Amino acid sequence: MVYNTVTKANHLCVLLRERLKTFAVGDQFLTIREIMREYDVSQSVVDRALARLRADNLLAVESPRNGLIVAATSVVSEETAPAEPEILLVVPHWNSYEISEMTRKVAEINSHAESLRLKTKLFEPVAPIPRGLDKILAHAGGLILLPAAGVCNREDTEILSRYAEICPTVVFGHHYAHTGAASIGLDDVAASCRAIHHLHSHGHRHVGILVSEPFGNVIAERVRTLEVYAAIHGMRAEVIDCGIMPSENPVTKTYDTFCELIKRGFSFSALIGISGESLLGAVNACRNHDIEIPRDLSIVAIAGEDFNRTFSPPIDTVACDVPGQLEEAVKLLLELKQGNLSRPYPDRYRLTELLIRGSVARLEHPEKP
Repeated sequence: MVYNTVTKANHLCVLLRERLKTFAVGDQFLTIREIMREYDVSQSVVDRALARLRADNLLAVESPRNGLIVAATSVVSEETAPAEPEILLVVPHWNSYEISEMTRKVAEINSHAESLRLKTKLFEPVAPIPRGLDKILAHAGGLILLPAAGVCNREDTEILSRYAEICPTVVFGHHYAHTGAASIGLDDVAASCRAIHHLHSHGHRHVGILVSEPFGNVIAERVRTLEVYAAIHGMRAEVIDCGIMPSENPVTKTYDTFCELIKRGFSFSALIGISGESLLGAVNACRNHDIEIPRDLSIVAIAGEDFNRTFSPPIDTVACDVPGQLEEAVKLLLELKQGNLSRPYPDRYRLTELLIRGSVARLEHPEKP
């Protein structure tokens, strides 16, 4: 039989729900090997289907040796099960231009796709990976997740790995293939090199690196790349870490931090903002202290394509292309659902371009580092 785009795990889950009707509560259920042999599916498909049944409290783990027992019987039939469950897009609950870009992209995807629908769910960004999605994922057609800023600990990794077992999972904006999820994100090394090379080619040899969001894997890779490039090319790189915590307003704290830096005095001729909207705090601090961009300080950012265009003045930007990353995440998820990828799932990297808007001055005589 052909099941169109319905995943093998989705269909197996429907069949096993029907099979549960032949068991009584407390009975020993089929083993993984029995299911693989009887339904001619791989172990990864069986694992995902069983994870969904466990999430619905239909099966329970008796012991590692004795396997699964029936906790309840299913009332869902193949006819009543949805043919194509919605794909869950889970993003942090914060007001940002990037979230607005994603919302517009979701509406565009839903309006054009015939058999695909994204449903957005917000989570409080108290941790990079949201908790408690097991039951809702058991009925989802897949998960696309934008983690919150910050460093993933062991618990975050374990939770994400569990989600990837329940349903096909793609992380976008970050790289998490080691968890069992596929991922798509900006090529942070290439983006950072484009930003600092732009300054180097204009004669700047002493640059500031502004860290204006919670420190995490993406931020760490960007900072490290900038420092390595600077060292190789005889430049001096100075990191300005605003110490942003997940619960804080990054624009306000960046503004306060940069105001203090201006009062103390700084010697770098150019600034690289490795985050998006929070760079606005530094730009406003410059404007309120009569520091003219780019005459007194050149600025380039790694950020959303359009947001920095609204700054005064517009900022040269290595575009993150969040809508493009989301579109790639959807394509990657469909590959997972159709069984076209094998473990370990890939980390995919999206290249981007430098948008020149006039916020970087060319030094007539390149400065000494």
